[in-house]
Amino acid sequence: MTVRVGFLGLGEIGAQMALNIAAAGFPIQVYDTNLRATQAILLDGLPSIATDAATLAAASDVVFAMLPSEIEVADAALGKTGVVNGMKPGGVFVDLSCSAPAAAQTIARRLSAQGIDMLEAGVLGNRNDARARRLRLLVGGDAAAFGRAEPVFKAMAAEVHHVGGFGTGQVAKLLATALEAAGLTMALEGLIAAKRFGLKPEEVLAGATVALGPSAVNTLVGDQVLAGKFDSGRALRFIVRDLDAATKLAQSVDAPVLLLAQLRETWATASRQLGSGDDQTKIVRWLEQVAKTSLR
Repeated sequence: MTVRVGFLGLGEIGAQMALNIAAAGFPIQVYDTNLRATQAILLDGLPSIATDAATLAAASDVVFAMLPSEIEVADAALGKTGVVNGMKPGGVFVDLSCSAPAAAQTIARRLSAQGIDMLEAGVLGNRNDARARRLRLLVGGDAAAFGRAEPVFKAMAAEVHHVGGFGTGQVAKLLATALEAAGLTMALEGLIAAKRFGLKPEEVLAGATVALGPSAVNTLVGDQVLAGKFDSGRALRFIVRDLDAATKLAQSVDAPVLLLAQLRETWATASRQLGSGDDQTKIVRWLEQVAKTSLR
């Protein structure tokens, strides 16, 4: 049986996800409170627009939400015209947003009481990856519910991994962001120090890659920073958002945040001074200002 799909949230990545689902042949309805986003996707050839989340959910087996935060997700799922008031028991609601794990658990419990399963997924990638269907998804939640939604996941992403129970996907994504941000910061600081010492940054980076093996961070530094491109497709504000969420999660369970809190503050400061919409790789510009040394 063909899975009927609903999609809530037509931002840069969400709109492209919806278009890829439609291109794969799934019947799909979309909805966004932003009229401009709705008009844009109409121009891209996706004509089935719902009037609200409840109407969309009533005609869907699986509903995806790609929204700014848990506040919008809660309203879309549980509000007066939300998914809970339209979706039939046995349906699946998937949160692709960067929701706080505790808030997502509350939404899941409310939906479960109505017979609706909820999955959450950490989305790895950027708008360019979404367009080329190169996204990677880390999905948490019930295995049976994942099985019902898996064909649709595969229409929007190159890799789909069911990583564990509910909450695992988002937390794994937050950890991945923290590790990448820490690695990028350390790599750039180290290369600036090497430059001040009179060495060539590209040679030092190549030596480190030989020592440790290839990594996403080394590729980002070599292909983006040292090449002067600064177009990785992920803005500084999204790194800060994830680091903030990771810090709050750790603090909520009294876990140590010695390095994480400092990392979050470093990126937040860079974002304020450079502009939150700047590419993540431009953090090197702020580090160069601090060091009074140009890496290139």
